[in-house]
Amino acid sequence: MVDITAPEESVCYKCSPTLECTFEEEANSTGWKLIREHKHLELTDEITMKIDPLVADCSGSINLEVTVTATIQSSTESYDISWQFPGAELSRGSEPAPGDILVYSVRSEFSCEERTPTKWEVSFKNQKKQTKNESVDILVIREIGKCCTGDGIWPKTPNGATVINHTCENGKTGYKSRTCGKDGEWQTEFSTCISKELKKVLTAAEVFKTGIGATQEAAMWIFESLKNTTTSKSSNDYAGINASISIINIMATGSENITLKEEVFDDFLEAASNLLANNWTGVNSSIKYDMSSQYLYGVENLVKNIQVKNTLKISKPNLDLKVSKGDLQFHHPQFLPGPFRDVNRGFCRAKGASRTVKVHG
Repeated sequence: MVDITAPEESVCYKCSPTLECTFEEEANSTGWKLIREHKHLELTDEITMKIDPLVADCSGSINLEVTVTATIQSSTESYDISWQFPGAELSRGSEPAPGDILVYSVRSEFSCEERTPTKWEVSFKNQKKQTKNESVDILVIREIGKCCTGDGIWPKTPNGATVINHTCENGKTGYKSRTCGKDGEWQTEFSTCISKELKKVLTAAEVFKTGIGATQEAAMWIFESLKNTTTSKSSNDYAGINASISIINIMATGSENITLKEEVFDDFLEAASNLLANNWTGVNSSIKYDMSSQYLYGVENLVKNIQVKNTLKISKPNLDLKVSKGDLQFHHPQFLPGPFRDVNRGFCRAKGASRTVKVHG
């Protein structure tokens, strides 16, 4: 028998409480699991700030009404929420409507005077006084003519400034950004908008990495969901591919401390293969190089860390995996085709089973 003593009170978010284990008798091997429902406080990891209007045109105005919102995932935590914005004292703002997300909002008057602050800040404080802050700035046009003209969802914007718009098409989540050049010409739009399904997988992977609910079943759901989202055309753009690579990397990091069994291989490799179905167009060579390196890092480490009983062979349209007895030799071509062109990778060796993954050229 093992007696496990855990904290009686709620513990801070992302802290590392001590569990004391006392053995009542000697044992050759041990194993334990904490099954009592634990109490912990929450603190939102992500606060999405939106401001309306995106740009304050002070070339002909004196004062403007500004609405700012702060969106977080729905939570059981009773937050102490405060706002700070130009020309006003701290304020709680309006209460959110119930749902999967909580949206807090505040309205204020913005003065076009030269020295007026342009930042709105919100603070979320949990019962342990842990605080998460986020802020948003409003862009200001003060001189006539020194700006890019409005273009669709992009408002008139001062030269040299980057405007962020949280409007995503087709129910996606994320944001778009676009820079107005110093010459008054718009530069290429950049988007991080991804499907809500892919966002759920990304969030689940981030939680898995912390160890919360990090079971084999949870890992299998993540890889199965990633497999499904990578077959969708809605995730076949830069933002979708980049988010999918991030999920693979997050799971690779998690697999350093959390045991993953070979049953996850099939869906994981299917998803990894799906990501190679196109040449990752629409980004420059520097971004493509970084994406390729991150992809290879994540795939390589997952292949090394996932436990395999004996031998294993899996073939996918763009990837092959072979595991056999002997010294572990994980390798792939020094120069890889398609999105991996000119990406150099080395070799890694360890004792155990030989694992080889091949990227089709």
